[in-house]
Amino acid sequence: MDHSSIRKCIDIVIGTPDNHFRGNKMATVNMSIRVDSELKTKAEKILSQLGMNMNGTINMFLNQIVRDKAVPLSLSLSSEQSVYADLLAAQYERASGKPGRDAKDVLNDMDLIIAEAEGKQT
Repeated sequence: MDHSSIRKCIDIVIGTPDNHFRGNKMATVNMSIRVDSELKTKAEKILSQLGMNMNGTINMFLNQIVRDKAVPLSLSLSSEQSVYADLLAAQYERASGKPGRDAKDVLNDMDLIIAEAEGKQT
């Protein structure tokens, strides 16, 4: 795959206009944001592991917001990490005496919600 093909793939993935890589740079502005230094360092470490940088990531984020007219939910190295963290938090809450819900009740509620969404009455 040649260099221009790779650039076109990037254009498609992140929504960068095609003329950006042909020397017709669009007008740009500088943005200034305040971020906790520890948070920035941790984010840069993860982005580096993904082969990305902060500037490119923020531009991807803004392009996706404009394209989808919505805020993207997540980009992560592993979705298992967040599920595992949620499970640990739930385990801690149960051990601390916070009541949970029975799994059968949760599944029954989900069935009702799906039935309502499909226009069915149970």
